[in-house]
Amino acid sequence: MATVSAMAAPTTDEKPVRDGTPERGRRIGSVEILAGLLVLLVLFREPISGAISSPRLQTWTTVFVSVMVQAVPFLVFGVVLSAVIAVFVPTVLLGARPAQASRAGRAHRRGRRCRAARM
Repeated sequence: MATVSAMAAPTTDEKPVRDGTPERGRRIGSVEILAGLLVLLVLFREPISGAISSPRLQTWTTVFVSVMVQAVPFLVFGVVLSAVIAVFVPTVLLGARPAQASRAGRAHRRGRRCRAARM
């Protein structure tokens, strides 16, 4: 009679270790990449500061930052509005096609059921 082992079979990216616990494969994630970039910025800060001190690049940086400062509130408003719609608007009003969704919305407001709402 075969006995069932208490240890689960390892998946494709896990290798069993001597003590029975699976060892995960080492992968480079976003945190490691960010840490590496920060280390490189600190190491090469002198050449980088010399490269970005030109007047043309400072002008471009000023324009970029000003556009971002003006755009971020609208992006945040759009995300919040989208979340509110997703949470509070019934799915009957949001069909697969906009024309059907508006027809279903009118029918829903009138207290009837329409073909578009039956998707």
